[in-house]
Amino acid sequence: GHTTSTVDEFLATLKAQPTPTLFKEPLTNVTVQVEDGHLAFVRADFTVVIDGQVRSHGVDYFTLVKDGEAWKILNGSYTSHPGPAAK
Repeated sequence: GHTTSTVDEFLATLKAQPTPTLFKEPLTNVTVQVEDGHLAFVRADFTVVIDGQVRSHGVDYFTLVKDGEAWKILNGSYTSHPGPAAK
């Protein structure tokens, strides 16, 4: 079965944890799919900006598993390309 939660609800849950996950680059176009209430698949676009210049961009993928009341990252992967994304 599927349970659904909005991205905002999911992120609020992550931020409420004792050791919140911090991201150094802004994430956009975040999608979260929760399976059976204990697995979450997260996809997000990212852009790395250093000294005002876009250095790289790509897509992050995370799989999280619920351990008690906390979500823990099970695995993660990403694609990364140098320079700004094409318009």
